[in-house]
Amino acid sequence: MSQVYLLDAIKIYKTYVSYRDVVWHYFRTDMYWEEKIDKIKKETNSKDFRVPFADWSAILKSIETYFIVKEDSNNIFSNWVARLKDKQKIKTCRAVDLETELGKLNAKENFWLVISGDNPTTKNLVYDCKLNVILRVLGLREGDFFIVNKKYEWLTYFRYDQTDVEIFKSGNTQTPWDKK
Repeated sequence: MSQVYLLDAIKIYKTYVSYRDVVWHYFRTDMYWEEKIDKIKKETNSKDFRVPFADWSAILKSIETYFIVKEDSNNIFSNWVARLKDKQKIKTCRAVDLETELGKLNAKENFWLVISGDNPTTKNLVYDCKLNVILRVLGLREGDFFIVNKKYEWLTYFRYDQTDVEIFKSGNTQTPWDKK
């Protein structure tokens, strides 16, 4: 009889430890990201990098209005890749050449950098930054991202894997990557 209770207790403990580890990892990853972003904020001129705490939802809503197909209210600020308006592939480059490709941006201009999560339902994170900070933020992680002109004239989506980066745009407006 006591062996059954012991096995049940071990099973419950393993479940608890597993859940606790998942929760800890989830929060640790988010805190680690926020710590890195805070460090960049402290080391960067506020004109070059801003985290729009108060108006992030208005920014993402504007981006969605111009470039994302509205399907239902459940997909707000997420799953943009599947819902880009008039999605067109511009080019493919090697991942090691991404910094050179991003160099086509005007270094004196600020852009919306939108970091998309690994899961389509993950909410996007938005930052207001110049090229030098875009490169720093992207250096913190590997994965897909969007760059949007702050006048909402164009949006580019960068599908990143470890060897290649595919660059897409929404619509027919010319982007820095359309120029030869």
